[in-house]
Amino acid sequence: MTSTTILNHGDLLALTGARNPSSHGSIADMELVNGFAAPTTVDGIAEKVMDVLEAYFWRAEDDAGHGHSYWPGRERFKEHASHWITRNEPVRATLPAYPFKSINLDKVLGVLPDYAEYLGLARLNQICVDVQKVYGPGAEITIATDGVVFNDLLMISDEDVWNYGQAVRKMVRDHSFDRNIKVVHAMEILGLVEQSPRTEITEEEFYQTINSSRDMIKDQFCKPEESIQRLIDEDLDSRLTYNGMKTFVKIDLENTSIHKNAGSRKEYLNEMSTLALKMMARSEGFGHLIRNAMPHHIRLSIHPSYGAAKLSICLVPQLPGCQARAPWMSCIAVDRNGANHTAHVKDVRVTHELVYHDELPWKYVEREAPPLPDFILSRNQMFEDMWQQHTRDATSRSRSEIKVILDNGNGSYSVVNGVSWQSTPASLMFNLPDEFRNKVIAAKINSEKCWDLTRPLEKDCTVTYLTFESPEGQEIFWRSCASCLAELCEQEYHCILADCTPTTPGLLCDMSILGNRAVTESDRELLSKRMLQVAQEKRGFDRLEVSKENLQKLFAYNRYKLHEINKLGDSEMASVYRTGSLVDLSSGPHIPNTAMIKALKIMQSSSAYFLGNQNEDSLQRITSIAFPDKKLMQDHLHALAEAQSANHVKISRDQQLFLTHELSPGSPFLLAHGTRIFNALQKLMRSEYHKRGYDEVQTPNMYDSCLWKTSGHWAHYKDDMFRLNLGKKEWALKPMNCPGHFLLFTQKERSYRELPIRYADFGALHRNEASGALHGLTRVRKFHQDDGHIVCRPDQIMSEIEGIFDLLKTIYGHFGFTFKLTLSTRPAKFLGDIETWNEAEDQLRRALTRFKGDDWTVNPGDGAFYGPKIDITIADALKRELQCATIQLDYQAPINFNMTYTTDVQGQKAYAVVVHRAILGSFERFTGILTEHFGGKWPFWLSPRQVLIVPVTRQQTDYAHEVKRILCADKLHVEVDDRDHTLNKKILAGQQAQWNFILVLGFDEADTRTVNIRNRDEPQSQARGALVPLDEVRMKLKALKKERRLHNSL
Repeated sequence: MTSTTILNHGDLLALTGARNPSSHGSIADMELVNGFAAPTTVDGIAEKVMDVLEAYFWRAEDDAGHGHSYWPGRERFKEHASHWITRNEPVRATLPAYPFKSINLDKVLGVLPDYAEYLGLARLNQICVDVQKVYGPGAEITIATDGVVFNDLLMISDEDVWNYGQAVRKMVRDHSFDRNIKVVHAMEILGLVEQSPRTEITEEEFYQTINSSRDMIKDQFCKPEESIQRLIDEDLDSRLTYNGMKTFVKIDLENTSIHKNAGSRKEYLNEMSTLALKMMARSEGFGHLIRNAMPHHIRLSIHPSYGAAKLSICLVPQLPGCQARAPWMSCIAVDRNGANHTAHVKDVRVTHELVYHDELPWKYVEREAPPLPDFILSRNQMFEDMWQQHTRDATSRSRSEIKVILDNGNGSYSVVNGVSWQSTPASLMFNLPDEFRNKVIAAKINSEKCWDLTRPLEKDCTVTYLTFESPEGQEIFWRSCASCLAELCEQEYHCILADCTPTTPGLLCDMSILGNRAVTESDRELLSKRMLQVAQEKRGFDRLEVSKENLQKLFAYNRYKLHEINKLGDSEMASVYRTGSLVDLSSGPHIPNTAMIKALKIMQSSSAYFLGNQNEDSLQRITSIAFPDKKLMQDHLHALAEAQSANHVKISRDQQLFLTHELSPGSPFLLAHGTRIFNALQKLMRSEYHKRGYDEVQTPNMYDSCLWKTSGHWAHYKDDMFRLNLGKKEWALKPMNCPGHFLLFTQKERSYRELPIRYADFGALHRNEASGALHGLTRVRKFHQDDGHIVCRPDQIMSEIEGIFDLLKTIYGHFGFTFKLTLSTRPAKFLGDIETWNEAEDQLRRALTRFKGDDWTVNPGDGAFYGPKIDITIADALKRELQCATIQLDYQAPINFNMTYTTDVQGQKAYAVVVHRAILGSFERFTGILTEHFGGKWPFWLSPRQVLIVPVTRQQTDYAHEVKRILCADKLHVEVDDRDHTLNKKILAGQQAQWNFILVLGFDEADTRTVNIRNRDEPQSQARGALVPLDEVRMKLKALKKERRLHNSL
């Protein structure tokens, strides 16, 4: 140890035992490679080498899952390759990696390398072998083991670093990888050990130089942490590496004293961010050292990147749906098909068996799936028996010729002949355009009933084909994916399935697993992978209609299914579907086969109560998303990332809009700034009510239960109400306003001349939502609605609906929302006579056509039992479709409450019609939606922070407060930042808080009674501009607020 000089290139070649260049022949000798003609120019060979390396390039993906098809560092690395090719030497690369095993034994098998490291080394060796196929001298990779760089930060002993490094070197030798792979420590690169013909450092030298090695890297090569932070902010690859480090240290140190000594979770996470920054600084320093010592080596990395400065390599490639992890941060789990994937030990201990190699833990191998339990086998056999009987019945059924009108998907129709109980929608698709036919998921019969493509048609009908682009098509696709997931869950957990259903978007599966086993992250990866395998098997779906009696036998083991089955009438039937080994209740239809599933991702697993009732069983829930196209998945993930950044809970916390408290869950506290938004929304609605003849009323919060029994809510909704026993009576807090409004109407005799009467109410409502469903402002227990109920004559329905449409257009226009309208028609179970329903639906159709032309849809059979309705969905800035507004006709409430009026025909009585309507819905939920829609950048009229006044010095403080008083008199939300901070710091704070305008007041402004305006939404105004007279600013701000302009422009 006589020198501290960093090794030069020749020293390094000697140290790593580089192969003799002369043994490979000259470039001119390499005209044949593996029997094929090979390029003979340096540039041509370098291009071939780059092609090999690019095949191993682990490209980073953006938030949407988009990989990049180009390699920005290709030319740079090609120059490095050409350097070696010119010299007829192996193309050399360096990988800082293989430091030590994680300290977290929930992740790894121990402190020594195992099968995971072996696979990583084998992959590196294969890269070199593949390079040799196009360039005779091949390639050589130097692993710069970086354990001594970080181990003191991560509570890893020097002994563990040494033992791990030596074991890696032994693994390289034992598997004959040492021809292509060399392993060196930091002190060897630094030249802190004497050079000799041997290639390995001794244990004594390692311990003697470890501290000085670490100090040299920190002192001579590491940049200040401030510089590293700037690098992270500016460089994408550095940011990816830092985020990876942050995630790994957070998990790695959770069971250590660092975590235990942290005062709070937030404090621990902050400490981990600081630790990751230190690691990043050392990583950059070590990289600097490598660049100096090995200037022409291609720099490899284990972190996914965009490839500008490093070539990223995934050491253990994963199957789709599985997460790649570093070998020293995980173990290998081998699935039943023999495929390897990285996993954390804690996630595979139960499902896999530990295998040893040379008496050391080596890998986990998935246990063979035990046979399905008897209750599943019995159910499946019963279904098979019924299916065979169904097949026999189908062959003997009488058939006749039918006429089928086909919607060809391009606006044209054709009439074809078919055979009842034989022709299917799939068999009639031959005339469809190829591109459209390949997208068809299911059919719709007579514009009413969705139908399996393989289900026989029964009589003359019109067939419309559905694709994933339609809402029905999406629901069918996700229902089918839910069935596939349910099958895998039964196979994996031998669970009892509860609800497996489509959601928007995606699907969920609820199940009861014996032994209270939880679904782990590793389980989710395996299920995702197996789902995609199922997709490739092109499994179909068999449909049966089964009687209630047989359903009870089929699902006798499953109390969750019996809960639904027992709701059926004794003579009713329900559909059951089979796919693979799954037999399940399902309303159907389903996709023709699983090959349509092209992309799937299981998002999370959690617990959920059966029926959402905390008094019921706690179930395991898996939620997933799936698409028939990978691009749709990428777009969805991108939208999710955008939504996460615009999460209303996070923004509301930053802007101090509301808070929740454990002593009143689901009842948000609106803080001062949140209340300003609430009041602005109410003021908007009141102003429109005044113009449109609404009477605002206030009604009680609590009613005797007899009111809810009259309205029908007690029978269907009482479990979702807050009930109280007072004296001998049962009471309930109101979950909606309508019954109170009905009482108001019936307080006196009504004449036809009084109608319509339009009630509006902003009263507080309470609904007993399940605790697990509560979320921010969008799912609460106490809330306020812009509730309106119009009591009118039947002949007034159309004009009242048109008036609501106009109100809808006006209100949503203030927020920049577009919206869609859907008419939901008479359900199978309805109250009243068909003639009344037909007339009501006809009036709604005519109103919709007059308002939107043909730009509206019909949802057959989805109306409420008491009347048809119109559902309104808005599209926000994140392109999400959300329902806030609703319009419902109600013929039953007037009967229940005897809501009559005297007609103009000899004083006869007639029942009125009630129109239920809400535009914003819940003010709380709508505020949450707006928070995400605007991303916290509120339009001026709605903003809780409209004007911030910033005096440049203390001498302008008096003028600043005078300006505040003047603007506050105009009912604007104004504050003065007169803290002892720099001007730039105060302006930055104002910008981060999303103040619409910042008025900067200096000497000139105070002397001339002017202001300098900085507009949040106009970057060009952030520098000092022209001085504007205070009176002019005041007039413009008042006009901006009064006109409720969407854009923040004076």
